Amino acid sequence: MSVFTQNKFFVKLSKLRLKLLMFTIIIYAIHKFFDFQDTPKDIFGSNLGIIGGIIVSLGLLLRSWAAGIINKNKLLTKTGPYQVCRHPLYLGSLLMAIGYLIILDDWFLWIVLILFMIPVYLPKILGEEQKLNELFPGEYDKFKQETGMIFPKKISLKKLIHKWSFKQWVKHTEYNAWIATIIATIALQFWYQYFNI
Repeated sequence: MSVFTQNKFFVKLSKLRLKLLMFTIIIYAIHKFFDFQDTPKDIFGSNLGIIGGIIVSLGLLLRSWAAGIINKNKLLTKTGPYQVCRHPLYLGSLLMAIGYLIILDDWFLWIVLILFMIPVYLPKILGEEQKLNELFPGEYDKFKQETGMIFPKKISLKKLIHKWSFKQWVKHTEYNAWIATIIATIALQFWYQYFNI
């Protein structure tokens, strides 16, 4: 049991993670919108913009791959991206955040990311691990020894191949991540195009 999964403050903070993230993004965007000297990188024309865009795309693809394979609370998914790390959806989200931070090119946002990710996502991850330990006693402990929480321990090419299901992907509403990414990318490019002085 972790202090993060037992503390009511961290549990509530974890449940509000998306609202907090959206609030932070909106406040930041409003602040930056009126600071015309500081615009994001050109996603399609600058080195940092292209690198950030590739990292966002990799994170989005990783999330989609994981969402199309997982059977939440029914089976312990150990193949596909889950054989690389136990939480590929969170790793995908982290990659997307890093990609957007590279595009935005603002050191202050790196601090916000670190301060946001640890108290908000760590309790969520630890809570999920606790639940999976209860759902799959013994099996999940073995799985934890074989795979890293977020970063890989070892990779088996044979276990990477797993049937992907569009139905599962839709069930897990992963299309929302695609919609949000398209909107954010268009907004950032518009911001760069029309407010770059």
